[in-house]
Amino acid sequence: MLSARGIAVAFGGVKALDVVDVEVGPGSIVGMVGPNGAGKSTLFNCLTGVVSPDAGTVELDGKDITRWPTERRARVGIGRTFQTARADPNSTVCDAIMTGFTVSTRQCMLGAFLSSPGVRAEEKQFKARALALVDTFDLGNPDALVGELPAPHRRLLEVARTLAGDAKYLLLDEPAAGMDSLDRQILSKVLRQVADRGIGIVLVEHNFGFVLSLCDEVTVLASGKVVAQGTPEHIREHPEIVRVYLGQGTP
Repeated sequence: MLSARGIAVAFGGVKALDVVDVEVGPGSIVGMVGPNGAGKSTLFNCLTGVVSPDAGTVELDGKDITRWPTERRARVGIGRTFQTARADPNSTVCDAIMTGFTVSTRQCMLGAFLSSPGVRAEEKQFKARALALVDTFDLGNPDALVGELPAPHRRLLEVARTLAGDAKYLLLDEPAAGMDSLDRQILSKVLRQVADRGIGIVLVEHNFGFVLSLCDEVTVLASGKVVAQGTPEHIREHPEIVRVYLGQGTP
């Protein structure tokens, strides 16, 4: 279980989060939605180690990781994506995904420098897994340059690269932004397959319909507070929450 309990964060006297709880278990998909300035990104950053909360704890499988840096969290299986794609535009699609394996690689730096048989065998294995992810995410030619991909496919690539790191929990920041319905269908199908393998997923997302169709649990934030939390069906039963806090009609 990855959980945040009693999280409070203030910036310059302004409360970004005011005693917020959220949790995700293995194989579960949890969505965080709300208007701009609701505190979604701050809560996400507390889970990933970018922001240290003023109060509350972040726990992984019962262990307090509140003060752990992002890199240490990555090594124990917390992977994340960013709103802006970070892959080198001049690398190939396959090579970009392979960089995700650096989190879990077992070979030492000296072995990599000497190109030992163990390193070569591991690299071959990584390439096979990277090619499989290219197919899974329908990214086309694995030798194409990242910079040649349409922006929505670069987002898919970021998710694929994060999965390459053997994440136990996958935290996605606006993964469906800019995607058309077909790309969203691909992303939704893959994320459900990922969850079915026992990986917990947290996503911050503005596309409310995408969240309701995909997630097992939804947390609605506004002004740093949780205003609704529960299943998509529970959220749908509160049209006023949808209208006031999300600025949309009843789904």
